[in-house]
Amino acid sequence: MRYRLLDTLVRPLCSSSLGIVPKRVISVKHKLRGSRPHREALCALEMRDISPDKIVKGLKALARELFTFNLLLHGPSALLYAYGLGSCRYIEYALAFSLFKRGGRLLDIGCGRSLFPSFLARRGFDVVCVDIDRSALMWQRAHGVEAVMADATLLPFRNSTFEHICAISSIEHIPGDGDKRAVAEMLRVLRKKGRGLITVPFSHEYSVISDEFYGIPGWVRKPFSSFIRALMRRLGIERRGGYFVRIYDNVSLRRRILQRLRGCDVFTLFFDNSLAKFAHKIVPMSTVSVLELLMALWATVVSEQGGSGVAIFFSKHDGTADEEVGERAGHGLV
Repeated sequence: MRYRLLDTLVRPLCSSSLGIVPKRVISVKHKLRGSRPHREALCALEMRDISPDKIVKGLKALARELFTFNLLLHGPSALLYAYGLGSCRYIEYALAFSLFKRGGRLLDIGCGRSLFPSFLARRGFDVVCVDIDRSALMWQRAHGVEAVMADATLLPFRNSTFEHICAISSIEHIPGDGDKRAVAEMLRVLRKKGRGLITVPFSHEYSVISDEFYGIPGWVRKPFSSFIRALMRRLGIERRGGYFVRIYDNVSLRRRILQRLRGCDVFTLFFDNSLAKFAHKIVPMSTVSVLELLMALWATVVSEQGGSGVAIFFSKHDGTADEEVGERAGHGLV
Protein backbone atom coordinates (compact mmCIF):
# COMPACT_ATOMS: atom_id res chain seq x y z
CA MET A 1 0.00 0.00 0.00
CA ARG A 2 2.80 2.39 0.92
CA TYR A 3 4.68 1.56 -2.29
CA ARG A 4 1.60 2.21 -4.43
CA LEU A 5 1.00 5.57 -2.73
CA LEU A 6 4.58 6.68 -3.34
CA ASP A 7 4.37 5.49 -6.95
CA THR A 8 1.23 7.56 -7.48
CA LEU A 9 2.95 10.66 -6.12
CA VAL A 10 6.03 10.17 -8.31
CA ARG A 11 4.08 9.43 -11.52
CA PRO A 12 3.61 13.11 -12.53
CA LEU A 13 7.40 13.58 -12.61
CA CYS A 14 7.59 10.95 -15.33
CA SER A 15 4.54 12.15 -17.26
CA SER A 16 4.97 12.59 -20.99
CA SER A 17 3.28 15.97 -20.58
CA LEU A 18 6.65 17.27 -19.42
CA GLY A 19 7.89 16.72 -22.91
CA ILE A 20 10.65 14.43 -21.67
CA VAL A 21 11.12 11.66 -24.22
CA PRO A 22 14.25 9.48 -24.51
CA LYS A 23 16.02 9.96 -27.82
CA ARG A 24 16.44 7.32 -30.51
CA VAL A 25 18.60 4.27 -30.07
CA ILE A 26 21.24 2.82 -32.36
CA SER A 27 22.80 -0.58 -31.71
CA VAL A 28 26.27 -1.86 -32.54
CA LYS A 29 27.38 -5.52 -32.70
CA HIS A 30 30.90 -6.79 -32.04
CA LYS A 31 32.18 -10.01 -33.62
CA LEU A 32 34.87 -11.72 -31.58
CA ARG A 33 37.64 -13.91 -32.90
CA GLY A 34 37.50 -17.31 -31.32
CA SER A 35 33.73 -17.27 -30.79
CA ARG A 36 31.81 -19.87 -32.73
CA PRO A 37 28.94 -18.55 -34.85
CA HIS A 38 25.63 -18.90 -33.07
CA ARG A 39 23.29 -16.89 -35.24
CA GLU A 40 20.01 -18.12 -33.81
CA ALA A 41 20.95 -17.31 -30.21
CA LEU A 42 22.47 -13.96 -31.18
CA CYS A 43 19.35 -12.98 -33.10
CA ALA A 44 17.14 -13.92 -30.15
CA LEU A 45 19.34 -12.02 -27.68
CA GLU A 46 19.57 -8.95 -29.88
CA MET A 47 16.14 -8.59 -31.42
CA ARG A 48 13.72 -9.92 -28.83
CA ASP A 49 15.18 -9.10 -25.44
CA ILE A 50 17.43 -6.08 -25.91
CA SER A 51 15.54 -4.30 -28.61
CA PRO A 52 16.54 -0.61 -28.44
CA ASP A 53 12.93 0.44 -28.90
CA LYS A 54 11.86 -1.65 -25.91
CA ILE A 55 14.62 -0.18 -23.76
CA VAL A 56 13.48 3.35 -24.55
CA LYS A 57 9.84 2.46 -23.97
CA GLY A 58 10.54 0.81 -20.63
CA LEU A 59 12.89 3.46 -19.27
CA LYS A 60 10.20 5.90 -18.17
CA ALA A 61 8.14 3.36 -16.19
CA LEU A 62 11.24 1.79 -14.64
CA ALA A 63 12.63 5.19 -13.65
CA ARG A 64 9.43 5.92 -11.75
CA GLU A 65 9.60 2.55 -9.97
CA LEU A 66 13.26 3.04 -9.03
CA PHE A 67 12.65 6.54 -7.69
CA THR A 68 9.72 5.25 -5.64
CA PHE A 69 11.73 2.31 -4.33
CA ASN A 70 14.53 4.68 -3.31
CA LEU A 71 11.97 6.64 -1.28
CA LEU A 72 10.76 3.42 0.29
CA LEU A 73 14.30 2.45 1.35
CA HIS A 74 15.55 5.81 2.56
CA GLY A 75 12.46 7.77 3.47
CA PRO A 76 11.69 11.45 2.69
CA SER A 77 15.39 12.36 2.50
CA ALA A 78 15.48 10.55 -0.88
CA LEU A 79 13.38 13.41 -2.28
CA LEU A 80 16.51 15.54 -1.95
CA TYR A 81 19.51 13.19 -1.93
CA ALA A 82 19.75 10.48 -4.61
CA TYR A 83 21.72 7.94 -2.51
CA GLY A 84 23.72 6.96 -5.59
CA LEU A 85 20.72 6.64 -7.91
CA GLY A 86 22.15 8.93 -10.57
CA SER A 87 20.92 9.50 -14.11
CA CYS A 88 23.43 6.98 -15.44
CA ARG A 89 22.15 4.27 -13.08
CA TYR A 90 18.59 4.65 -14.36
CA ILE A 91 19.59 3.79 -17.93
CA GLU A 92 21.99 1.03 -16.78
CA TYR A 93 19.21 -0.61 -14.76
CA ALA A 94 16.83 -0.29 -17.72
CA LEU A 95 19.43 -2.03 -19.88
CA ALA A 96 19.73 -4.78 -17.25
CA PHE A 97 15.98 -5.33 -17.16
CA SER A 98 15.92 -5.66 -20.94
CA LEU A 99 18.23 -8.68 -20.54
CA PHE A 100 17.07 -10.30 -17.30
CA LYS A 101 13.42 -10.98 -18.07
CA ARG A 102 12.70 -13.79 -15.69
CA GLY A 103 13.62 -14.67 -12.13
CA GLY A 104 16.51 -16.94 -11.32
CA ARG A 105 19.80 -17.01 -9.45
CA LEU A 106 21.60 -13.73 -10.16
CA LEU A 107 25.05 -12.49 -9.09
CA ASP A 108 25.69 -8.75 -8.73
CA ILE A 109 29.41 -7.87 -8.82
CA GLY A 110 30.48 -4.81 -6.80
CA CYS A 111 27.07 -4.02 -5.33
CA GLY A 112 28.11 -1.27 -2.90
CA ARG A 113 24.99 0.25 -1.33
CA SER A 114 23.02 0.06 -4.55
CA LEU A 115 19.27 -0.45 -4.30
CA PHE A 116 19.39 -2.68 -7.39
CA PRO A 117 19.92 -6.06 -5.62
CA SER A 118 16.91 -5.55 -3.32
CA PHE A 119 14.89 -4.17 -6.24
CA LEU A 120 15.68 -7.34 -8.22
CA ALA A 121 14.82 -9.52 -5.22
CA ARG A 122 11.45 -7.80 -5.07
CA ARG A 123 10.96 -8.82 -8.71
CA GLY A 124 11.47 -12.51 -7.92
CA PHE A 125 15.21 -12.95 -8.51
CA ASP A 126 17.35 -15.01 -6.13
CA VAL A 127 20.08 -12.39 -5.73
CA VAL A 128 23.60 -12.82 -4.39
CA CYS A 129 25.84 -9.77 -4.33
CA VAL A 130 29.58 -9.50 -3.72
CA ASP A 131 31.77 -6.61 -2.63
CA ILE A 132 34.94 -5.98 -0.63
CA ASP A 133 33.31 -3.27 1.50
CA ARG A 134 32.03 -4.81 4.75
CA SER A 135 29.70 -1.90 5.57
CA ALA A 136 28.09 -2.13 2.12
CA LEU A 137 27.48 -5.85 2.59
CA MET A 138 25.91 -5.22 5.99
CA TRP A 139 23.62 -2.65 4.35
CA GLN A 140 22.57 -5.17 1.68
CA ARG A 141 21.89 -7.88 4.28
CA ALA A 142 19.77 -5.44 6.27
CA HIS A 143 17.60 -5.11 3.17
CA GLY A 144 17.14 -8.84 2.72
CA VAL A 145 19.84 -9.61 0.14
CA GLU A 146 22.39 -12.42 0.44
CA ALA A 147 25.76 -10.64 0.47
CA VAL A 148 29.22 -12.23 0.30
CA MET A 149 32.56 -10.55 0.92
CA ALA A 150 34.67 -11.48 -2.09
CA ASP A 151 37.05 -10.10 -4.68
CA ALA A 152 35.60 -10.02 -8.19
CA THR A 153 38.85 -11.53 -9.48
CA LEU A 154 38.49 -14.64 -7.28
CA LEU A 155 34.83 -15.46 -6.80
CA PRO A 156 34.05 -18.07 -4.12
CA PHE A 157 31.49 -19.93 -6.23
CA ARG A 158 31.59 -23.18 -8.17
CA ASN A 159 31.49 -23.25 -11.96
CA SER A 160 28.12 -22.61 -13.62
CA THR A 161 26.37 -21.43 -10.44
CA PHE A 162 24.32 -18.49 -11.76
CA GLU A 163 21.73 -18.02 -14.49
CA HIS A 164 22.36 -14.27 -14.62
CA ILE A 165 25.30 -12.07 -13.73
CA CYS A 166 25.90 -8.32 -13.83
CA ALA A 167 28.70 -5.88 -13.08
CA ILE A 168 27.20 -2.41 -13.30
CA SER A 169 29.91 0.25 -13.24
CA SER A 170 32.17 -1.86 -11.04
CA ILE A 171 35.03 -3.65 -12.83
CA GLU A 172 36.51 -0.38 -14.11
CA HIS A 173 37.50 0.33 -10.50
CA ILE A 174 39.83 -2.70 -10.28
CA PRO A 175 43.48 -1.72 -10.91
CA GLY A 176 45.98 -3.66 -13.01
CA ASP A 177 44.55 -6.66 -14.86
CA GLY A 178 41.72 -6.95 -12.37
CA ASP A 179 39.04 -6.16 -14.94
CA LYS A 180 40.29 -8.96 -17.21
CA ARG A 181 40.34 -11.48 -14.38
CA ALA A 182 36.90 -10.37 -13.20
CA VAL A 183 35.43 -11.00 -16.67
CA ALA A 184 36.98 -14.48 -16.70
CA GLU A 185 35.49 -15.22 -13.29
CA MET A 186 32.07 -13.95 -14.34
CA LEU A 187 32.13 -16.28 -17.31
CA ARG A 188 33.28 -19.22 -15.18
CA VAL A 189 30.40 -18.99 -12.68
CA LEU A 190 27.76 -18.32 -15.38
CA ARG A 191 25.68 -21.30 -16.47
CA LYS A 192 25.37 -22.50 -20.06
CA LYS A 193 22.83 -20.31 -21.87
CA GLY A 194 23.18 -17.86 -18.98
CA ARG A 195 23.16 -14.12 -19.60
CA GLY A 196 25.41 -11.37 -18.34
CA LEU A 197 25.74 -7.59 -18.43
CA ILE A 198 28.81 -5.41 -17.91
CA THR A 199 28.67 -1.61 -18.00
CA VAL A 200 31.75 0.61 -17.99
CA PRO A 201 32.52 4.26 -18.81
CA PHE A 202 33.54 4.92 -22.40
CA SER A 203 35.37 7.61 -24.36
CA HIS A 204 37.30 7.88 -27.60
CA GLU A 205 40.52 8.14 -25.60
CA TYR A 206 41.66 5.67 -22.93
CA SER A 207 42.41 7.18 -19.52
CA VAL A 208 42.73 6.33 -15.84
CA ILE A 209 41.41 8.68 -13.14
CA SER A 210 42.71 8.59 -9.58
CA ASP A 211 40.93 11.60 -8.12
CA GLU A 212 39.19 11.03 -4.77
CA PHE A 213 36.79 13.89 -5.59
CA TYR A 214 35.84 12.49 -9.01
CA GLY A 215 32.30 13.60 -9.88
CA ILE A 216 32.43 16.70 -7.68
CA PRO A 217 32.73 20.11 -9.42
CA GLY A 218 35.92 22.08 -8.80
CA TRP A 219 34.11 25.07 -7.34
CA VAL A 220 32.75 22.80 -4.56
CA ARG A 221 35.77 20.64 -3.80
CA LYS A 222 38.38 23.34 -3.19
CA PRO A 223 36.77 25.28 -0.33
CA PHE A 224 34.92 22.31 1.20
CA SER A 225 37.35 19.38 0.83
CA SER A 226 37.38 18.46 4.56
CA PHE A 227 33.60 18.68 4.80
CA ILE A 228 33.19 16.56 1.65
CA ARG A 229 35.44 13.82 3.04
CA ALA A 230 33.48 13.75 6.31
CA LEU A 231 30.16 13.72 4.46
CA MET A 232 31.29 10.90 2.17
CA ARG A 233 32.28 8.81 5.19
CA ARG A 234 28.90 9.50 6.77
CA LEU A 235 27.14 8.34 3.61
CA GLY A 236 29.24 5.18 3.39
CA ILE A 237 31.30 6.34 0.41
CA GLU A 238 34.82 5.18 1.15
CA ARG A 239 37.66 6.39 -1.07
CA ARG A 240 40.51 5.79 1.31
CA GLY A 241 43.86 5.45 -0.43
CA GLY A 242 42.63 7.41 -3.41
CA TYR A 243 40.24 6.54 -6.17
CA PHE A 244 40.64 4.52 -9.35
CA VAL A 245 38.46 4.39 -12.44
CA ARG A 246 39.36 3.26 -15.94
CA ILE A 247 37.74 4.98 -18.93
CA TYR A 248 37.71 2.60 -21.90
CA ASP A 249 38.13 3.41 -25.57
CA ASN A 250 37.45 1.09 -28.52
CA VAL A 251 40.84 -0.61 -28.36
CA SER A 252 40.93 -1.19 -24.59
CA LEU A 253 37.29 -2.27 -24.58
CA ARG A 254 38.03 -4.97 -27.12
CA ARG A 255 41.31 -6.15 -25.60
CA ARG A 256 40.36 -6.02 -21.93
CA ILE A 257 36.72 -7.16 -22.05
CA LEU A 258 35.27 -8.24 -25.40
CA GLN A 259 38.08 -10.64 -26.32
CA ARG A 260 37.70 -12.28 -22.89
CA LEU A 261 34.15 -13.31 -23.74
CA ARG A 262 35.02 -16.17 -26.06
CA GLY A 263 32.32 -18.77 -26.27
CA CYS A 264 29.64 -16.09 -25.94
CA ASP A 265 27.30 -14.14 -28.13
CA VAL A 266 28.09 -10.48 -27.49
CA PHE A 267 26.05 -7.37 -28.17
CA THR A 268 26.89 -3.79 -27.19
CA LEU A 269 24.96 -0.57 -26.77
CA PHE A 270 26.54 2.81 -26.08
CA PHE A 271 24.64 5.36 -24.00
CA ASP A 272 25.04 9.02 -23.17
CA ASN A 273 23.32 11.92 -21.43
CA SER A 274 24.42 15.35 -22.61
CA LEU A 275 22.21 17.11 -20.05
CA ALA A 276 23.92 15.25 -17.19
CA LYS A 277 27.37 16.19 -18.50
CA PHE A 278 26.43 19.85 -18.24
CA ALA A 279 24.62 19.58 -14.90
CA HIS A 280 27.47 17.71 -13.20
CA LYS A 281 29.76 20.65 -13.83
CA ILE A 282 27.52 22.60 -11.46
CA VAL A 283 26.21 20.04 -8.95
CA PRO A 284 27.98 16.88 -7.70
CA MET A 285 27.20 13.67 -9.55
CA SER A 286 24.35 11.47 -8.27
CA THR A 287 23.27 13.81 -5.48
CA VAL A 288 20.08 15.77 -6.27
CA SER A 289 17.46 13.04 -6.65
CA VAL A 290 14.73 14.81 -8.63
CA LEU A 291 17.29 16.37 -10.97
CA GLU A 292 18.88 12.96 -11.59
CA LEU A 293 15.45 11.45 -12.34
CA LEU A 294 14.54 14.16 -14.83
CA MET A 295 17.93 13.89 -16.54
CA ALA A 296 17.55 10.12 -16.73
CA LEU A 297 14.43 10.56 -18.81
CA TRP A 298 16.62 12.27 -21.42
CA ALA A 299 19.10 9.35 -21.44
CA THR A 300 20.18 8.41 -24.94
CA VAL A 301 21.54 5.11 -26.20
CA VAL A 302 23.76 5.83 -29.20
CA SER A 303 26.25 4.26 -31.60
CA GLU A 304 30.07 4.25 -31.36
CA GLN A 305 30.09 7.80 -32.64
CA GLY A 306 29.07 9.10 -29.22
CA GLY A 307 28.52 7.91 -25.70
CA SER A 308 29.98 8.14 -22.23
CA GLY A 309 29.10 4.57 -21.27
CA VAL A 310 28.86 1.14 -22.85
CA ALA A 311 26.70 -1.84 -21.96
CA ILE A 312 28.07 -5.25 -22.92
CA PHE A 313 25.47 -8.00 -23.11
CA PHE A 314 26.64 -11.59 -23.41
CA SER A 315 25.05 -15.01 -23.56
CA LYS A 316 27.12 -18.13 -22.86
CA HIS A 317 26.96 -20.80 -25.54
CA ASP A 318 25.39 -24.10 -24.59
CA GLY A 319 28.43 -25.94 -25.91
CA THR A 320 31.09 -23.84 -24.17
CA ALA A 321 33.39 -26.06 -22.13
CA ASP A 322 34.30 -24.93 -18.63
CA GLU A 323 37.96 -25.30 -19.56
CA GLU A 324 37.54 -22.50 -22.09
CA VAL A 325 36.68 -20.01 -19.37
CA GLY A 326 39.34 -20.87 -16.85
CA GLU A 327 37.96 -23.73 -14.76
CA ARG A 328 39.39 -24.06 -11.25
CA ALA A 329 38.56 -26.30 -8.31
CA GLY A 330 35.14 -25.59 -6.90
CA HIS A 331 35.41 -24.64 -3.24
CA GLY A 332 32.70 -22.02 -2.91
CA LEU A 333 28.99 -21.80 -2.40
CA VAL A 334 26.49 -24.16 -3.94
